[in-house]
Formats: sequence, C-alpha cells, structure tokens
Amino acid sequence: MPDVANLSVDDATKKLTDAGLAVSSDSQTANSDTIAKGTVIGIAARDGGGPWQVKDTVTLIVSDGPKLFSVPNVVGLTRDQAKQKLANNGFTSSY
Repeated sequence: MPDVANLSVDDATKKLTDAGLAVSSDSQTANSDTIAKGTVIGIAARDGGGPWQVKDTVTLIVSDGPKLFSVPNVVGLTRDQAKQKLANNGFTSSY
C-alpha cells in the first residue's frame, strides 16, 4: 500500500491508481493538528479487514485542519472577569 499521507487528493489518487487500486469518489474527513486542511491524512480501513488487493477501492481520509473551538466573547469585561470566563470554558490565559 503506497503511503499517501501529506499528499494532495489528486496526487494521492494518482499514486493509488498507479498501484492498481481504485479510489472512491467519496472521502472521509478528520481533524488534524499536523496535516493541512485539504491534504490527505491516509486511507480508511478496509471493509472486512485483511490485506488490500489490486482493484480494491480505497477511501481517502482528508484533513479538516485543526479542530476549532468557540471562544467566549469577553469584550467589555474586566481582565479578571475575562480570565474567569475563559477559564470556565476550558481556556488558559496569560497577560
């Protein structure tokens, strides 16, 4: 199985089809802190398990980039109020 991580969808598709595999027109997405949005993370597990064979169809997993979080609005709050509101929502702050 060719390694297609960090390739564009087009480059990954070419590499896989050159190896005798088909690539599904549907893809999966996943968040990644290390692989840029729109870039291939890898391929999905084979249905039923077992080794890949020539002419099998693979599904690409494409990066959605890092997971995004909503940041609470702290405009108009004092520094201490803003820090507390951020802390209550799982953020750390420094100043």
